[in-house]
Parts: sequence; structure tokens; C-alpha cells
Amino acid sequence: MAVFDVNNLKILSQRKFAKCLNVIHGEKHLVFDESLMRPLDRICGASFLRSQGASKLFKLGSYVPNPDDNVNIVFFIRSTVSNIRMIKSLYERDKLNEMHGYFLLVYPRMSEVCRTILEEEGLYDIVEWMNMPLDFLPLDLDLVSMEMPSIYRDFFINDDLCHISSIAAALNVVQGFFGVPHTIYSLGKFSKQVSEHLVLDTGESIVHDGDSDVDFFLLYDRNCDYMSSLISPLTFHGALDDCFGINCCYMELSDKVIKGDKAVTITLGPETEVFAQAKDLHFAQVSEFIRHKLVDLENIKKSKAGLKGIQDMKKFVSVDLKKFNADTNVLTNLLHAVDHVISSGKQDRVKQLQLEQDLIANCNYDRNDVSYVDDLICQQAPMVKSLRNMCLLSIAAGGVSRADHRFLKTHFLHSYGYEHMTTMECLDRIGLFRVSGDVQVPFSSWAKKFGCLGAAAQTSRLDKSTSPFYYTNESFCPLIYKVLELILRNSTLELEKFYGTQFASHQIESQSHRRTRRPKSIVVCAVGGLTYLECAVLRLFATVYDVRILIATTSMINRNNIFDQIINS
Repeated sequence: MAVFDVNNLKILSQRKFAKCLNVIHGEKHLVFDESLMRPLDRICGASFLRSQGASKLFKLGSYVPNPDDNVNIVFFIRSTVSNIRMIKSLYERDKLNEMHGYFLLVYPRMSEVCRTILEEEGLYDIVEWMNMPLDFLPLDLDLVSMEMPSIYRDFFINDDLCHISSIAAALNVVQGFFGVPHTIYSLGKFSKQVSEHLVLDTGESIVHDGDSDVDFFLLYDRNCDYMSSLISPLTFHGALDDCFGINCCYMELSDKVIKGDKAVTITLGPETEVFAQAKDLHFAQVSEFIRHKLVDLENIKKSKAGLKGIQDMKKFVSVDLKKFNADTNVLTNLLHAVDHVISSGKQDRVKQLQLEQDLIANCNYDRNDVSYVDDLICQQAPMVKSLRNMCLLSIAAGGVSRADHRFLKTHFLHSYGYEHMTTMECLDRIGLFRVSGDVQVPFSSWAKKFGCLGAAAQTSRLDKSTSPFYYTNESFCPLIYKVLELILRNSTLELEKFYGTQFASHQIESQSHRRTRRPKSIVVCAVGGLTYLECAVLRLFATVYDVRILIATTSMINRNNIFDQIINS
């Protein structure tokens, strides 16, 4: 069975970054887009950057060039207009200083808009720039991400295909390390284009030694299953992301949450073993798990109190004590986070879960549901919460009635301001809040067709440890699980009949001899974002069907950053 050693992807990204830095000779100040700080830290860290000549590190928003420094200024940025304008402003203040060279490392590549601005501002021949495609960054032993949340906005809101080649190139690198699949399946408009690009574009792939280990790729669009991204996540990982936000494995907890003097940052990657054991647990089980672990650590501490030999004491202090204290601190902070999630808005959370389960079970809404959402709007609940529930009504029922659409839209604009007319238009355009009859593939049709509803699973209910419904209180199974089941059963004809041209399969002729064997290794890539709920379900699938799955995505996503992008679009 194939082993996905994602550390190889990290090493490759590290080498790419080092290569770009080494092209720039002399001392360097590295100035980075703040949104890239965590991904950069995940790839290489400050000590590695300094070893490559980056003597000092700065955030873009706070950097001011020192006229006395004879250095090259290297900007590591995303290709956004605001970043280019900011660099232009810095250059204007510093342009008389010939001691500074200006270089741009653009992640993943320079857009045509930003290239045009460089020309218009007279910087094109002054600032040297290089594309910096870092491909997939490892977030876990089986999870990699491009950490490009803007792909959701560009694809699904703006219908901008500029990142198709970047995603295909990143998947091409995965092929190079782990093997070429015999088939590439795709579900959704953008995934289909990525797969077509991937089949044609193999020139940049790293040569894979020996026979391929990967059986097939599955690419799917975020908008094929919005329900999984809008319902309340009930896994530990998902609940923490929903409440506090997780940025490239890092979660920040305020001093109020941890009941301490200052905020702390916790690393939620595979290196934090105690979290790795709990990340996919149902949230209801987490408090007991953490307290049990803390008791175990305390017992270990007591057992070490009786050490008498000097060598045993030295080993304990130099090795075991450090890990013991680190695990204790992580568990204590996680317990504070769990208590905060439980104590904040408990009554509202119960109502929310009940609403979600009723909507999913009935694939429809009633007057009480409309009243509940209207109350949120009139009470000026957080805007994302109101929008999310409006969209849940629409998704579950395949659109709301014209009267309810006008009613909720009018009250929303009265409450939050008419500047959100564009938000309403955007929700309609991407299919999240529409009038019934305007939805192309209603939730009820695909959820019932593929057995994603809890009611459909009642007759063949698996035990909790092997049921994908368990992560949603037995109400719903994310679509990706059922699509993988159909592919493993060679029942892709059902997907072709239901989705038509939205589902496609590209067979790789050089790997045709492997199509008849039982799949053992799969790469799943979510285009537009992936939730931690879906990660947990994919890991469960791997366990139940005895396969290895490499989970890839353009970014980790939750309901908050989905609506943030819609509001700011």
C-alpha cells in the first residue's frame, strides 16, 4: 500500500523558496504579506530563512526601509492590488536611495492586473519579480493545502479561471512524488477544467521512480455540497476552527479564554500528539478525553517522583519532563477552549442544531424556521449567522418561496444596511439564496439519490465508529463520502446519469493495466476549500474501506470565511 510521505512536499517547497532567495545576492530583508506568515512558518521557519541570507523579517504593513541599510528588500506577497500599492508607496519614500534593491516573490504567480499596475506605476523595470508556486503545504500526515482561500472567491463568485493552471501544477507535483493515477475523476465545472489541464500538463512533474502507487484522483468543487460547509461542525477540529479560527495549523486563544495573563498560540499539527489523537472525535467526547489524558499525565508525574538513580533523574529531566510539561500545557489550554465553546451561547447552539437537523430531515422549512431566521436578523445577530441560516433554508428546500425571499431579503437590508444589496445579488448568483425553481441541482435530489440523509441510513445503520453520519448527530453524510463509495463499487454510471457533463473521468492510458485491481491509494482534492468535518469523514472512509487517502485542498474553509469572501466581494 502506498505511503504518502507529505514531508517530501514540504522539502520541495523549502528548496524552491531557498532557490529564489539565493538568486538575490547580498544581505536581504524579507518583508512578507501577513497572510503568508503562517504558511511560511510551516514551510521553513525563521532560522532557515536567516541561513539563506534573510537577516531580518518584517510584516508588510509595518515595514519602513532604513536609508542606512545596504540591503536588498525582498517582498513575499500574494498577487493583490493592495499589496502592489503598498510596495509602490514604500518605493516612493525610498526611491532616491540607491542602496536598496527591490524584489518581489509572488505567491503563487503574478496576476495580469498586478502586472499592469506595475507598468502603470513605472515599477516594471525597477522591481524584479519571480513567481513563487509553493504547491501543496503539509498540514497533517494525510492533509495538504495550497492555502489559497481566494480561489473560492475567484472561481465561484467571480468566475475567474486564473488559478486553474496553479492547481493542476500542484497536483502534477503530487503525481511526481506518489505516482500517476489510472483515472482522474472530477465533479464540478472547475474540477473538470483542472483535470483536463492536469492530463495535458505533465512536463513539470518530478519523475516518479518505479510503478505508480496511486489508483485514482478525485477532484470536486466546493459548490457541489454547500451543506457540509454551512452546518455546525461537530468534530473537535471543526468546532475549534468554527469558534476560534485555525490558520495553517495555528490557533490563537485570548487571555480570557485560557484565564491567563496573555494570549497563547497552539500548534494543531501532527507534531502535537495529544491533539492528533482527539481531532476527529465528536465534540461531546472531547472533555472526557482531555480530562482522562490529564489524569494519565499526573499519574506519570507521581510515578517519576520515586526515581532514585541519578541517570534516571537526568533522563527524566532532559527528555520526559519537557514533553510532559508541553503535553500538560496543550491539554490544559484545549480544555479551556472546550469550556469556552460550551459556555458561549449554549441555548442558541441547541436551537441552531435543531434547526439544521429539521431542515436536513425534511428537505424543507416551515414558518417557525422563517420566524427564527427573521428574529436573528431583527436582533442584528452577527451578520454571518443571519446569512448562513438564510442560505440553509434555501439549500435545504431547493430555494425559498418568492414571498419568503422578498421578506427575508428586505428585513436583512433594513437591519444590516443597503450596501449589502451586492451581497444579496452574490448569494443569488452562486446559488446560496435563491427563489425555488432557480436551483439547478437541489439538495434534496442529490442527498436522497446518494443516501446522504440520516433517514435513508436507518435501515442499514453502522455502529458509531464506522458511520459517517455520526459526525452530524446522525442527520447527514457529506457528499464526498458517497461519491467515493460509488467509485469503489465501479458505479460511476450513476454519477454520470445524475450530474451529466458536471461529472467526468479521464483515463490515463499508460496506467490502464491497473484499472482492474482493487483501489488501495487515492488522492482527493477539494477545489474551492475543504472543511474539517469532511477531513474526518474521509479519514473514516479510509479506515472502513482499508485504503490510504491523501486529502488535498486549495484551502481549509469554514462558514465564516465563505461569507467573509461573499460580503467583501
